[in-house]
Amino acid sequence: MDFTEKAAAYIQSNNMLAEGDAVCAGVSGGADSVCLLLVLKDLAGRFGLKVSAFHVNHGLRGAESDRDEAFTGNLCERLGVPLYVFHEDVRALAEKEHISEEEAGRKVRKKAAEEAMHLAGAGKTALAHNKNDCAETLLFNLARGTSLTGMAAIAPSAGSFIRPLLCFTRAEIEEELKRRGQDFCTDSTNLTDAYTRNRIRRHILPLLETEVNEKTVEHLFSAAEDLRFAADFLQEKIREKTEQYVKYPSAGMAEVEDGLADEPPYLACGVLAEALKTLSGSAKDIGRVHLNGLLGLFNAQTGKRLSLPCGLTGQKSYGSVRIAKTEEKPPEEAVILNTAGETHAFGLVFTAEIIHFENFTENLTEKTYTKWLDYDTIIGNIVIRTRRKGDTLTVNAQGGRQKLSDYLINEKVPVCERDSLPLLADDRQVVWVTGMRISENCKVTDMTRRVLKITIQEEA
Repeated sequence: MDFTEKAAAYIQSNNMLAEGDAVCAGVSGGADSVCLLLVLKDLAGRFGLKVSAFHVNHGLRGAESDRDEAFTGNLCERLGVPLYVFHEDVRALAEKEHISEEEAGRKVRKKAAEEAMHLAGAGKTALAHNKNDCAETLLFNLARGTSLTGMAAIAPSAGSFIRPLLCFTRAEIEEELKRRGQDFCTDSTNLTDAYTRNRIRRHILPLLETEVNEKTVEHLFSAAEDLRFAADFLQEKIREKTEQYVKYPSAGMAEVEDGLADEPPYLACGVLAEALKTLSGSAKDIGRVHLNGLLGLFNAQTGKRLSLPCGLTGQKSYGSVRIAKTEEKPPEEAVILNTAGETHAFGLVFTAEIIHFENFTENLTEKTYTKWLDYDTIIGNIVIRTRRKGDTLTVNAQGGRQKLSDYLINEKVPVCERDSLPLLADDRQVVWVTGMRISENCKVTDMTRRVLKITIQEEA
């Protein structure tokens, strides 16, 4: 079976395309996407396909990015394929949203795919992932921690996205292009170790192929397929068990019957994860520790409680475990810090004293809940409060400021904790994000005359 026939069989066996479909292919100019476009063009007559393409210029590689755009434009013109080109500043987006350039690139490509489908009147987007991509994703997900679904790596189709070349290795794709006499562009960043996936591609997979088994990619791809089938089967079982054991008696509450504890642990944790996701709207902050903790509540004493992410609480009840949104307390008012004694706020005790520098003998070691501030840099009163719109924090000796919201994102403070985090602030800015850093403006230096020492403890 030749290359195109194998692709056609894979498309049909996975129900990727139907007669008369309009499909828009993502074409970067690299070997995989060029081959994808050629195959779809070959199959257009047979399946009555309407083929178009889109290209994203990420603006990361200067003249090389422009070269890839021009190459893709010429290829599409020669093949008679409509092309939609998008220009995006990926580096600026990464900096703005405090994410990696890889993640920013994925976001702009997804957005471009959706817009291109709309412009082309297409119902499907074709992507050029192959067996090597699948193997790399499996290793990447395993290394950083994942579920069964993550081990399934890359699926042949997901929603409107299809991957007709997933049944080929990268070597097979390049061999097919060589047979056709078709050139392609090489992304120079793929030849570096700048990204984690590059290191897996350039070092780990080749080592496995030479030192363990030359068919490593094929075997990892097959394993990912098996894991995907298993994950799909188990997800269906989880849906069935969720319907059986979980009820939602009121908004923001789930009642999980005790019988769930008798089910296999994987199914039970899957059901609990579904309940948490339904209540919180996201599975991002839900980890194994939370699911195992909830599972332990089924055998706990009635009334036993467990704090969960995103403002949720689990509690053992009669015959069930209840998961509910924690009752929200009205926001506490800002409290002025007593600089010569104790201040009680947010369930904490803030103890402060002013020490003249000539009498200051303490070692300024980093302590999480004790800080020393240059009192003469404080503008107005210090207040204890939660964050407000426009809050900033001075983050370097040159006076450079950062939005508090950006700082909390960088420090990976969960979204559901950011609004309740106690802060100390003066009339100008935040001077201490409790449990974390103080403003650079307020650090004790050789020029300090009065030191404000603050210690935080939980109320007895």
